[in-house]
Amino acid sequence: MSGHVGGPLACLKIRLRDIDEMKYHATDKPHPRGEICFKGASVFSGYFKAPEKTQEAFDEDGWLLSGDVGVVRPNGSIKIVDRVKNIFKLAQGEYIAPEKIENVFVQSAFIEQVWVHGNSEMAYTVAVVVPDFKACTKWIAQQQLDIPRDEEGGITNSQISGSEAIYNAIMQDIVDLSKAN
Repeated sequence: MSGHVGGPLACLKIRLRDIDEMKYHATDKPHPRGEICFKGASVFSGYFKAPEKTQEAFDEDGWLLSGDVGVVRPNGSIKIVDRVKNIFKLAQGEYIAPEKIENVFVQSAFIEQVWVHGNSEMAYTVAVVVPDFKACTKWIAQQQLDIPRDEEGGITNSQISGSEAIYNAIMQDIVDLSKAN
């Protein structure tokens, strides 16, 4: 079965830690949810010459805090569904919550999927956008745009992705959604 990270090894204990602010609890029914924590002989003992980072990585009982939110599936495997702290800092010191941006951008009728990424060495983020090709095709027909067609007279996903008009429409929608949100 795909879509999970498996279950615990014999040398490892796993538990779920409640995350009240995100409404994830180990007592959730029918599937327990929470931050995945590890303890055992195979877990590292800490960061080299960095006690403050080590203290951040472990709770008071010695459990390693993974930062991943997991759901225990009926067969005992764990599926990762979220991150506890899903933020990063850009070069100029600005903190970004990519999930919030993704949730705004995916409201666009033109966008099927979006992934926002950033790097602490850069001053900007990058969004990888997967267009909703059906919505884009419908928009092209409504706008009566002259876009090259394939042999059967249709528009391929590649032609949509390469269309400057579609690019501009998606970008304008992103700008409008960003201003509104």
